[in-house]
Amino acid sequence: MKSVLMFSSVIGLILMSSLSYANPLILSGKVSSSAKQTVVAPRGSSWNIQLQWMEEEGKVVQQGDLVVVFDGATEQSRLEQSQETLERLLLEYKQLDMQLQQELTEAQGRFNVAKMQVEKAQIEVSVNSDTLSDYQKGQNQMVLERALLEQIKAEEALKKSEKQRASGLEKKNIDILKEQDDIQYYENLLTKLNVIARHTGPVTYADHPWNGTKMASGMNVQPSWTILDVQATSDYQVESFVHEIDALRLAQGNQVTLHFDAFPEQSFTGTVSSIGTQAENKPQMSNATYFPVIIKFDTSPKRTLFPGMSVRIVQNEQHEQNEEQAPINIPKTNPSMITKNIALSVPAELMSLQTVTIGPPSIRRMWQYKIQRLVSENKIVKTGDMLVKFDGQELRTSMLTRQSELDAASKQLEKLILEDTATQEDLELDLAEASMNEDKARRKVEITVSSRSEVERRKQEADFVIMQALKAQARQRFDEHKTRRIVNQQVQEARIMNLQTRVDEIKDSINKLTITSPSDGIVVFRDNGDGDRPAVGDTVFMGNSLMDVPSLDNLAIKMEVDESDTNKVSIGQAVDVVLNAYPERIFTGKITSKGQAYRNKSQRNQKVVFDAWVTLDDLDLSIMRPGMQANVNLSALSGAL
Repeated sequence: MKSVLMFSSVIGLILMSSLSYANPLILSGKVSSSAKQTVVAPRGSSWNIQLQWMEEEGKVVQQGDLVVVFDGATEQSRLEQSQETLERLLLEYKQLDMQLQQELTEAQGRFNVAKMQVEKAQIEVSVNSDTLSDYQKGQNQMVLERALLEQIKAEEALKKSEKQRASGLEKKNIDILKEQDDIQYYENLLTKLNVIARHTGPVTYADHPWNGTKMASGMNVQPSWTILDVQATSDYQVESFVHEIDALRLAQGNQVTLHFDAFPEQSFTGTVSSIGTQAENKPQMSNATYFPVIIKFDTSPKRTLFPGMSVRIVQNEQHEQNEEQAPINIPKTNPSMITKNIALSVPAELMSLQTVTIGPPSIRRMWQYKIQRLVSENKIVKTGDMLVKFDGQELRTSMLTRQSELDAASKQLEKLILEDTATQEDLELDLAEASMNEDKARRKVEITVSSRSEVERRKQEADFVIMQALKAQARQRFDEHKTRRIVNQQVQEARIMNLQTRVDEIKDSINKLTITSPSDGIVVFRDNGDGDRPAVGDTVFMGNSLMDVPSLDNLAIKMEVDESDTNKVSIGQAVDVVLNAYPERIFTGKITSKGQAYRNKSQRNQKVVFDAWVTLDDLDLSIMRPGMQANVNLSALSGAL
């Protein structure tokens, strides 16, 4: 029985495969440009970044135009902090260099004095006189050995000081290089926050990967998220995907026929240019995998194409019509000819052309925000009115800590000035004492007494040389301290400046917790994905969008027109608008713009549409609110654009 079932299954698969290969392969695709720029969110200093401004969707931008601006306030603040830190580190390097150089100089001076003491001790040891007792000779020898030992210690201390100077400066230099790398990183990051178009073409917004809404200014996005596309208005091709089962039926170089939903009366021919070797998952299509396919037009269509237009691709279709020739029994239509006199009714929405999205601010090391105060929904607000206030207890505690550190650093500066003044007075006394000792040693050398022995004279001369060296060292310490005193104050002042910057940053962050309206408008809350709207006491995360504030001064009607109705919509066309909430009233207007790109209606609804905007002749702000649903009735069109 099992054998019969297996045999039946195999026969069924063979029959299905035969029927499949007997029919032409049909794919769905869309128009795209081979010259396409995909803008993704850069990796900033935190795990997300805010969209500060985006070019209007559907607008044709020129190469070099600005299309996206990401918020760089945090990065700019950290750049300034790094620059201040670098300035402080450079001063600390200079301070450390002077300190270690002074230690090295003093070690060198002690070594020189130790050698002089050895030479002085050798003078007495070299005396061979019968007048000296063995005890005195032994004492002289012990003095020499002690001087030699001090010389060895001084030499070792000198070598150690040289190594400490080299290693200490190297460590500080590593800190400087790290800070310089951070500065370069933030400077490069800031240049990436302003994105310019690399091609001339329309702008198409990407969908939010979590909730499927369109990307909008004010949103917090994560690195690598796609923000928008800019496709060139040339080098058009057709993008498609072939099912893994049908992949063997399609080969590079195959001829295909292309049918556009926007131009049902015409067909075009193309050639399979490439088939991807890596399969991709397409959950919106099925659980199977698909291979990407690129199709090139055999000749450039004389129709005006837009990115996103849907295309039906038929392989091995037998037809006798040439490219751009209408199929049999369907008359060829010229775009300038009159279309069928059929009225069109399109669902639409009343929208503001100026909408601001409000969410939690970007604050360093802060990811959760508790709502403390919240404006009422549907309230009309003015510029500067409070919209939402978040709890800032953690920041206030941090500010108290930083303020205490700042006050302590200021006190430390006062203490440092007093200590440096006292040290300078001590060094001045040491210099005076060294000068006095040198003068005494010089006078002894200048005294000429016949009773003074040669050994005594040589010892006094050696003492004079030693006193000269000690005076030179005292003078060097005094001069070095005067210079180092200035550097010490500069270093401490730089530390105070860094602490002040951190305190100012926290104060600025606390101010950011109170968000005010940047423009006049009406408050519209957003759902959190579970159908809940923000409320006082809720904890929200960085990246969540809480509300929109659309302006009431710049309202327009947005239509999402089916691709198949492309030829029924024209710029300048008169329309009637009926708000669903007020069906008894009719507002008149004109179509002022059409989107230059086609897109899917939503993530769940894959119908291809394009946007068209209607400017109303008269606005009634007493009843009109953004988000109202409407119907736009189009009269018969005499010519499509």
